[in-house]
Amino acid sequence: MLAARSSRPAIFVLAVGGLALLAALLLGPGGPINPRIDAPGADHFSVSAEASAKGPVEVSPGVLVGADQKHDKSKALKDMPQKPPRALPAEDEEDEGGADRESPHAVDTVVQTVQAAPAMPSAGLNFDGIAFPGVTCFCAPPDTNGEVGATQYVQIVNDGYQVFSKTTGASVYGPASVASIWQGFTGVCETNGDGDPVVLYDQLANRWLVSQFAGSGTPTDECIAISTTSDATGAWYRYDFHISSNFMDYPHGGVWPDGYYFSFNVFNSSGSLFLGPQPVVFDRTRMLAGLSATFQTTSPLGSFTDPFLPADLDGSTAPPAGAPRRS
Repeated sequence: MLAARSSRPAIFVLAVGGLALLAALLLGPGGPINPRIDAPGADHFSVSAEASAKGPVEVSPGVLVGADQKHDKSKALKDMPQKPPRALPAEDEEDEGGADRESPHAVDTVVQTVQAAPAMPSAGLNFDGIAFPGVTCFCAPPDTNGEVGATQYVQIVNDGYQVFSKTTGASVYGPASVASIWQGFTGVCETNGDGDPVVLYDQLANRWLVSQFAGSGTPTDECIAISTTSDATGAWYRYDFHISSNFMDYPHGGVWPDGYYFSFNVFNSSGSLFLGPQPVVFDRTRMLAGLSATFQTTSPLGSFTDPFLPADLDGSTAPPAGAPRRS
């Protein structure tokens, strides 16, 4: 990524599959009335791209809704020029001004203290991924992502994007810049992508999701691309979502049947003040069809709230209806 930020493993992780569950866990019984954040499409909230151009609109107490600022369908990635990985500055654990951006966090009361017996199965296939620093970035720690699909394995390291055959391990695309996906899209997703990429495989739909954050100076937008097939070198439905005017750092995503759930660690626009984590859920159904899409979110949850990650569905068996969400 272009902007320095902390990626330390000591950050406490709270995995949740639904934003309503998150609100209940954070404030607990007897606390303030919590907004229920459902997946878009679960209600009738609607907002236009113009109305949310400066950020999502509050549609009920604590519930914010925004619309994509732009969406389209790309040509097949394999038919477009491969942009070379960009030279990114090495990451630092502190901002240039010296302010450590690690958020305050509580003691982890469920940390494992006893080593479990080894039960890892043997590897079915070994092959080299993107070489360090093959993405032209001496970043420490690097932003590494990998996901297995129906026939392919996709790896992203910082700006580098590569697709491998799941059968042979041979490269079928790249390494190239992940910005190759947003060629011709215009706007900050094409010209000001700042990294922190995510790659997921939606096994219920056999589609890929690739995202990066972007913005003019400050990463304020999340750029999400959904493959039109199970081929990560094919065409993509591309979206630009303007989430906030704040620094929307460290985006992480998860696939769930009713939406694509993301979490962010939010700082002020200069990156000097931690405002807390923020949950966001995108309209999976409309994005799979390449249609205009909305998202639902809240304001940042406060500097004393621990960062969290969304749960991610693995496998082809859907969870029970409504699980694990609650009001």
